[in-house]
Amino acid sequence: MFWLTFISLATAESTSFTQNNAMTLEEQSWSVGVFSPLRFGLKEDLELSIHPGWAILAPHLAIKKSHGQKGDWHIAARHQVGYPTPLLRGLARGGTGGVLPPDTTIPSTISLHNDLLATTQTDAGTMTVSTGLNLAIALGESDYPTIDYAYGFRQTNLYQNRVSLSVGFGWETMFSDNWGFRTWSKGYYYPTAEEQWVVEQRDTILWQVSDGSQASLGLNLSVAEYPWGVQWHAFPAFDWAWIW
Repeated sequence: MFWLTFISLATAESTSFTQNNAMTLEEQSWSVGVFSPLRFGLKEDLELSIHPGWAILAPHLAIKKSHGQKGDWHIAARHQVGYPTPLLRGLARGGTGGVLPPDTTIPSTISLHNDLLATTQTDAGTMTVSTGLNLAIALGESDYPTIDYAYGFRQTNLYQNRVSLSVGFGWETMFSDNWGFRTWSKGYYYPTAEEQWVVEQRDTILWQVSDGSQASLGLNLSVAEYPWGVQWHAFPAFDWAWIW
């Protein structure tokens, strides 16, 4: 990726504006973004997060627990429990907003997402690697299809096939006091599904507006094995996050 060009010129600066690392917010600190989750530092080593915009349609809660430092690496575990059933049932209708067939049966579903994150800081920037196990428990009859589009497919393929494994890689670096770059890639493998993999990536330029405010602009990429074959999707990526 093009970000490799800048590594030798960059200066390292660790930030807390992304949840995709092993760092937790300071105790009693808050963070939220236009598209980023609302996060709260419950304790120095414990962080809670929720997406306010999705919480009503798909109730969920995530907890990140720091497990300290092992050598040069900070280690944390992140666990999220969710109930996507109201959202799926809301999408099962005809007309505008209808994504799933209106006559499908959608069971009550509980999703569990678990990630182990390791982050290290170097002179060139901050690197994070992750590995994860995701589970879905469906209670009742089910006959709805997967949502065969970016991001929706990754989730519904899990709900229907019960388990997925994931690996992730992230890099963040600042070129100056105000400008930087962040990349985050994550791949998913579904061992019990016919369509077995999804890869998602976000590359963004960072603008450090102030100590408590950061804007980002870039590109989201998604490629997956759909029922008809492999397909790519690309979307603009924008966010503006705050910490206080």
